Amino acid sequence: MPWDGAHMSRELLLNREWLVTNGLGGYASGTVSGAVTRRYHGLLIAALPGPLGRIVMWSHV
Repeated sequence: MPWDGAHMSRELLLNREWLVTNGLGGYASGTVSGAVTRRYHGLLIAALPGPLGRIVMWSHV
């Protein structure tokens, strides 16, 4: 998908999201603007053994 951030509206930057998984149940996700707009957004969400589930370890810089 081509990207031209200079021509993006504020709404588009807040609504477009990215996601990267690590194959172990953990992930990182957020909006392209860098704003944390949802509870599950974070730079490090760790998958811990049950019954703990996933925990946001690092939410923003």
